[in-house]
Formats: sequence, C-alpha cells, structure tokens
Amino acid sequence: MSSQWSSSSTCPTGVSVLTADERRICELAARGRSNAEIAALLDLPRRTVGTHLTSGFHKLGVRRRTQLAEQLTAGPSPAAP
Repeated sequence: MSSQWSSSSTCPTGVSVLTADERRICELAARGRSNAEIAALLDLPRRTVGTHLTSGFHKLGVRRRTQLAEQLTAGPSPAAP
C-alpha cells in the first residue's frame, strides 16, 4: 500500500491545505477562545476541537496558539522550487 506522500517528500503546509473545520477552529483559537469555548460555540466535543487544532498546527507549521493569527493572515505558503 503506497501513501500519498513518500518519506522523501514534504507534506504541503499552509492555510490552503486546512479543511474548513480546521480553519474555523484555528481562527477561533487565534482570537483567544479556549478549546472548551470553541466546543460550546460549535456544538462539538472538546476532543474534536483539540484534534482539529493539532492537525491545523501541524499543517501551519506552528507550535503555539499565539502563532496562529500570523499564519492564518499570511496566506498560502509559497511553492517549493
């Protein structure tokens, strides 16, 4: 079974690869909402919010919530040469 991304290639990153749910949740987190607040607002389990945030962090290349706003407004990552 082959994967979409080989071990020698880099997975795409940036805002353009976020799902709609990941982007919405990351945007709320960037505005200072807690996981519990986001879960209540969107009527989702807190674990789902955490999963989407973790995936969004990975795709955006960030490690902290404070970095989200900058990455979300930066637009898509430039294509690798």
